[in-house]
Amino acid sequence: MPKIQSKPRISNWRVPLFLFLFGLVNIAFGTIQLTTIAAGPAADGSISEMTSPQYLITPLPVVAHIVCGIFFNIMAPLQFVPGFRKRAPQFHRWSGRLLFVAGLGAAGTGMYMNQYFPAFGTGWKYAAVLIFSFGMMASLILGLRAILKRDVKCHNEWMMRAVMIGLGPATQRLLILPIYFATGEMSILMIEIGVWAGFLINVIIGEMILRSHYIPRKALRHAPAE
Repeated sequence: MPKIQSKPRISNWRVPLFLFLFGLVNIAFGTIQLTTIAAGPAADGSISEMTSPQYLITPLPVVAHIVCGIFFNIMAPLQFVPGFRKRAPQFHRWSGRLLFVAGLGAAGTGMYMNQYFPAFGTGWKYAAVLIFSFGMMASLILGLRAILKRDVKCHNEWMMRAVMIGLGPATQRLLILPIYFATGEMSILMIEIGVWAGFLINVIIGEMILRSHYIPRKALRHAPAE
């Protein structure tokens, strides 16, 4: 089996830029939700369609989830810039530790809300959030374990998987919202399909990025000089 060479096939900026632009969807919606929670219900008692009534009843886990998610989506792309890691290794390490905590916080509060907030949908949505939240936490822990063993390649792979799961809500919104704006309806079935599809699409994209990012050493030897 050919050995793996860590020389990237794609430009160093493309993956971080993709992760950042994708993460802007989560950042934007999270900011809107925080603003809505802070404002509370309108004078007539109505609330924004972006906010569940439970968010106002039990705001602490929601706010923690959103804040951790925003920090995770802002900082995660920087971790995948090789030049940045070389120029600022101390910042990379400390921001990585904070990123680890934020990722666990986002996934953990997501699991808490999934378990204790009023159910929206059937067991399919509940199962998706539970499975992929656990998958994100496991990926973060395995990534930490790998870097403690100084296995940088394995660390990068597990962190990429954690980040792509964390970007799942962005994909879900990009899938669901156009249908909602076009039809004016958001059915339970639509939500459940969107949740599963968002996570699965991101997992597949993450694996495609990982496969394209490393090429066999033999292929590098025969590659034309740049």
